[in-house]
Amino acid sequence: MAVSYVLALLALHPEWQDAAHQELKDVFGEGDDYLRAPSLADLGRFGVLESIIKFFPDPQRFDPSRFLEDRVGKEHACCYLPFGLGARNCVGSQYGRLQLKVYLVDILRRFRFLPCSRREVSFSLNPIKPIRVSCMPLDGPRA
Repeated sequence: MAVSYVLALLALHPEWQDAAHQELKDVFGEGDDYLRAPSLADLGRFGVLESIIKFFPDPQRFDPSRFLEDRVGKEHACCYLPFGLGARNCVGSQYGRLQLKVYLVDILRRFRFLPCSRREVSFSLNPIKPIRVSCMPLDGPRA
C-alpha cells in the first residue's frame, strides 16, 4: 500500500517526482550503470526520496520538504511513528524502510507517473476506491 500511495502522490505532485528523478540521476548517473542494483550506500544518499516516504506533521498535506536537511531536527523525535516506538516497535522497521526505497528506486528509474484525476488521495489500509495512476516509460537505458 505504501508504494501505491507514494506513486499516487508523486503523480499529483510532479515537482516532487522531478526532484526524485533528478536524485536518481545524481546517484546512478545516466549511462549503462543507471539500472544497476542499488547498494546500501546508494540507499543512504536518497534524501529527497526519504523525505517523500515520510508524511508528518500535518499528515493530510503532502509536503516532503518538512524532512529535508534544512528542517531536520526541528520536529519532535516521536512525530513520525509508522512502525511504532518503544518496547513494542516493529523489529523490521529498518528493513521495511529500505525495502520501500528499493521498490521506489526501481520503479521511478523506469517510469513517470501521471494522475488519472486531480483529486487528492485519501489514506486507508483498505481503500474504498482504487488508487489509479497512469505510467509512461522513461526514455533511456533499459535492462
